Amino acid sequence: MSYASTVNAKFRNSTNNFQDLKERFNNALTSLPLPVQQLYRSRLKQELIQFQKNNTKFTKFSDMPLCQAQVSTLSQILIDSTMQRALNLNWVFYILGKFRATQAMPIQVYRVVPGGNLAHLNAGEFYASWEGQHTAVTFFLIATMVFNEDPAKVHVPVVIYDVSTKAEIRDNFIKCNTEEGKKLLDDIDIVQQKIYGVRIDNSQDPAWLEVEKKQQFLEEAGLFLTDSKFGDAHQPGAVTRVKDIMSDKMPVEVVRQFCLYAQYIMSTNPRPINTKEAPIILGFLKMAATGNIIYSDDEIVSLARLCTRLFDADFDSEGAFWAQLETAYFNWWESFYENVDESVRPERPRMNKDWVQGGTFFWHQLKKSWTDDDGNAMRMPRLNINTQFIPSRKDLF
Repeated sequence: MSYASTVNAKFRNSTNNFQDLKERFNNALTSLPLPVQQLYRSRLKQELIQFQKNNTKFTKFSDMPLCQAQVSTLSQILIDSTMQRALNLNWVFYILGKFRATQAMPIQVYRVVPGGNLAHLNAGEFYASWEGQHTAVTFFLIATMVFNEDPAKVHVPVVIYDVSTKAEIRDNFIKCNTEEGKKLLDDIDIVQQKIYGVRIDNSQDPAWLEVEKKQQFLEEAGLFLTDSKFGDAHQPGAVTRVKDIMSDKMPVEVVRQFCLYAQYIMSTNPRPINTKEAPIILGFLKMAATGNIIYSDDEIVSLARLCTRLFDADFDSEGAFWAQLETAYFNWWESFYENVDESVRPERPRMNKDWVQGGTFFWHQLKKSWTDDDGNAMRMPRLNINTQFIPSRKDLF
């Protein structure tokens, strides 16, 4: 199974997936690439030492003056991985190293009957945390790794919410994350929530349905969305431009075409999708869609084949595409200002490696080189980028 398939597999759950705090922490750690695991294990040791330096007056968990609400033992608290965002170990370690008992907030929970993978937990009450999993895991680490206490005997403050549906809980989770004292939801976290919302809660929100449909195309192409915090952006199929892909302004069909393009590229060179590659390809395909040009699958493969032939489909900032563009850009600039007196001639600007310059160069390159098998020029949209830059044909590939 590919790494992308492993990451995307979590979205195939159609039921709750409860995990106790130990399992939640261990799964978050062991799901990372081995070098990152080693880095995080070292970081954990450092933060545990820092906690002990900052809190020398505490000899057991109950010494800490936590806020008083209703109480639960750590062993009663579960995390539903289909409800909460992925555990951010950096944030857990941050809380641990900066821990102040009087700032710790109650864990927000709702009553659950575990069932499923935790069906053996059939006695007593259990609570699923819908907000505060990072605090709960930090409590767990302090209790078990600093004070060597049994989670079943350690009491922590909770606020129990009487909610009737998971959809209501999920909506609360998204809306209640604010900046003060919170770890804000990143784009990847919000996207994952919407995917789970459709697949588990049966949400019919049109915007969420579009996000889930895009996820289907990513999965089929062997791609997966990620963020730098997960430490896997270097894996084949990784796509970090979450906002570009999942924006409601990016048509679903354009994302499907992009996935087809990427699938072809990866078939000969398994790799992550470069951060400067996605905006160029998506931007061009969206430009075409705006001009009512919908390319066939064969045409998308032809586009990918052309990029591979011209510059090995290498959009890295230090790669062939941008190197050729830079030559074209500065030659154009010199020509554009050739007859302008030096006294009023502006200083030659820095060439930005962005959509404006990159998309313009890409469009002109396709206009020159993209043909069908019979040598006929392919359909091209009208260039709608506001720039004076026009690369010379001799400066194209």
